[in-house]
Amino acid sequence: MSVLLVAVVMLGLAGAFFVSHRSDLALMTSSAYREQTKNACFSVCEFIQYKLENDRTFGKNAFSKNNRLPKPESFPLGSDAPDLTVEYHGDNADPEENVIVGRLPGSKVDFEARILNNLDGETGLELSKDKLTPPRTARVWITSRRGNLQQDVEFILKRSPFTNASITSGHDIDVQLTDAEDGNWWLGARQPSGNAVRASGEIRGPEVWSETGRAVLFEPPPGMDGKAEPPYGVIQGEKLKMQVDGRPTPIVAGEQTTRDSEKNIKGVLSPGGGAVKVPELSNDDLQGPTNRFVMPTSTLIFSTREGPNGPVQVLQNGNRTELASYDPLGNDKYIPENREFKWRDSEGKPYATFDLESRVMTVEPDVELEARSKFSLRSETSDRVLDTAKQPTLFLGTNLSGSAIDAPEIEVEGSVGGQGALKSTKGNLKIAAKSSLSTTPDYGLALSSSADIILTKPGNNAKDGLAVDWDAFGAGYKSGAGNSGINKWHALNDGERVAAAGSFKARKIATSGSHAEFDEIWDGLTRDFPADDFALQKKREWLKPGVAAVTGPDPEWTEATTTTTTTTTTTATTGGSTGAPAVDEAPTVVLTPAIPAGPGVSVADYVRVREYLRTVKAGSPDPTWLESDDETVQVQRSNDVSRLVSNQLSAYQSAAGQKSTEVNGQVILSWNSLGEFFSAGSNPYLANYAPDMTFRGLVYAGQDFIFDTQRKGIYIEGALVAQRDVLIQNATGAKFVYNSELLENLFATNKEDLSVKLERSYWAYY
Repeated sequence: MSVLLVAVVMLGLAGAFFVSHRSDLALMTSSAYREQTKNACFSVCEFIQYKLENDRTFGKNAFSKNNRLPKPESFPLGSDAPDLTVEYHGDNADPEENVIVGRLPGSKVDFEARILNNLDGETGLELSKDKLTPPRTARVWITSRRGNLQQDVEFILKRSPFTNASITSGHDIDVQLTDAEDGNWWLGARQPSGNAVRASGEIRGPEVWSETGRAVLFEPPPGMDGKAEPPYGVIQGEKLKMQVDGRPTPIVAGEQTTRDSEKNIKGVLSPGGGAVKVPELSNDDLQGPTNRFVMPTSTLIFSTREGPNGPVQVLQNGNRTELASYDPLGNDKYIPENREFKWRDSEGKPYATFDLESRVMTVEPDVELEARSKFSLRSETSDRVLDTAKQPTLFLGTNLSGSAIDAPEIEVEGSVGGQGALKSTKGNLKIAAKSSLSTTPDYGLALSSSADIILTKPGNNAKDGLAVDWDAFGAGYKSGAGNSGINKWHALNDGERVAAAGSFKARKIATSGSHAEFDEIWDGLTRDFPADDFALQKKREWLKPGVAAVTGPDPEWTEATTTTTTTTTTTATTGGSTGAPAVDEAPTVVLTPAIPAGPGVSVADYVRVREYLRTVKAGSPDPTWLESDDETVQVQRSNDVSRLVSNQLSAYQSAAGQKSTEVNGQVILSWNSLGEFFSAGSNPYLANYAPDMTFRGLVYAGQDFIFDTQRKGIYIEGALVAQRDVLIQNATGAKFVYNSELLENLFATNKEDLSVKLERSYWAYY
């Protein structure tokens, strides 16, 4: 009985408790439901990010196709008790009607989500006035419900860049600039982030503070100058040793000198940063162009041999087997189409083209060439025959589609241009660049090597001639009316180039009597190729002034003798005087014919002199370059000069480089005008800062990055990453511009691969 009484009392107390705390219990239940709906939103966020990272077109098109919707899905796949189930709803024609409806069975939370996918877009997308999605992003709205409770989440996913710094080094960074007047270590960014230089070891750099200025300079993002206040970036390393008023000085945080330097360079100097995590890049993960071919040979050599009609241009493999040859005077006529050799696929479509005359290898768009051994592209010269062998050019892709070369090791003894990527999977990647190196832009990867990336410039090559010839070719350009077609040289076909070069070579760079005008060009030429008496004689003949014909008395003498002059002569011995007047006698007039002036010097004449002086310097003078009585030789030399002029213009077009413009966020590449290149005020090869290496995209070195082009500059837009050291030496300037948009496509360039790496850039929970 007592037990029953106690039980009744306890039940009464419990009832009273529940009645008195009913509101508190409701709040506890509501709080639990709220936590469930909140967690449900997070789970759905992860699910949608997973779907988008595996297929960047997810939600971009209407879910419903031909009145059919995708099948419902459960996660984990095939589970009898899934954590999440989803169904897709939509309209046939309108992706804005797409809705993802689902449930989390464990928590009994229902949800629906909408996506506005603009990951591949270059402009903003608008679902409604309050739902705008920026380019290269996806925006997601999620609503979850549990009972009467509702939670809303909104977030934006953006493409994730490979790195968030313009330069990253796992060891040391050393930037050594020459005494170039306008050379600096420029550091900038396209976006308001990423303007950082980070190293796990020591960073040694040029001048940060002196009374005469500084060599390190941070720059604000484009359009932000005057709107955003410095600092614009940071240099961070375990130790910093910068030039301070001309002396290598350890940087100590907080000191007055450090603060003055930071104000001067408009950036932060941060020693003691600790180890830097260098992102890993596996060549196996990199996607490339869709069409892939194994190279028939990995070693390619451009050379010249003597043929029956003159020099023959040749392409050989590593075994010295002749793959193709081109004789411009073969069959007694000029056949320009024979100068190209092509690698073709099984259907006869070319995937790589070799211009034997210009020494250019072009990889066709959307093609990746795989070399089974070291890929080597080089030229060889000969002392016995005419050799136009400037180092070769490797050209990748087009403005619309890039191409790539994948090899265990890569060495190009010349320039690289176009749009694409070079990937060295086991050894070094080396480009022995010349001043004519053009850009190597790529929407993603530009250069990658499992070992070192080495960018060098060989010593002066007498066979090159670009630097010494610029003044003469520039004078020839300026002397012509209309400048024919050479402004857009790279866009001309073979026939148009022949016509343009023929017109250009006739242009005068010096007229008769204009020794001073030609002396500057002549002096520049003879510094590299000393002149002999025969060359000087030809110069005098070409530049001699004309002499007018003499046909009668000198009119000045006739006028002077109209007045009689009388003089008295006294003889000492006789004491007398003759008193006879003395009159000047008329001079004897010698009739001479007119002597015509010299023809002056044309671009063709200049090239003839240059080629002759090369033979003089080689110890085997060949006067046929300047004169010959043999008509066959005259024709041959005329054709030689035409070819040389054409090749030189092609080299200058490569030197003029490319420019990039952004249209609605898309980068468009085009060649700079050759005319503008020649219209420069002074020889660009003699300028202080003239970057002969320009890369757009990621430059990744598995070990060291080394740049030494002997007083030239480098420009990288994108990012530079090295697992070990970064060494820039003998540079007239180094400019690095961080651009995250060029670092987002590394793993998604294959048309069949729709994956993309994403990160959340915006989050709202309410």
